[in-house]
Amino acid sequence: MKSVVKLLREIRDLLMQQKQVAYTIPEAAGVARIGVTKLREHIARGELVPSFIDSKPVILHDELERWLRERPNKAPH
Repeated sequence: MKSVVKLLREIRDLLMQQKQVAYTIPEAAGVARIGVTKLREHIARGELVPSFIDSKPVILHDELERWLRERPNKAPH
C-alpha cells in the first residue's frame, strides 16, 4: 500500500501536468482521487472553498492544491 506522502506527491505531479485553471466538482474529485461525496463533505466543512461561475461551483486549481497540501501525512487509525 502506498504511503499518503507518495500519493500526495503523485497528486501534486498530476496537478502540475494539468493546465486547467478550474475544475468542476467531479473533475476536482477525480484529480484528488476521492469520491464526489467525500469532496462535497470537505466543502461543507469549509476546508475546501469553491468559486462560482454564475451559480455553478468550481474548484480553482490553486485552491485544490492548497487543500491537498494541508491534508495529514498519515492516515487516521
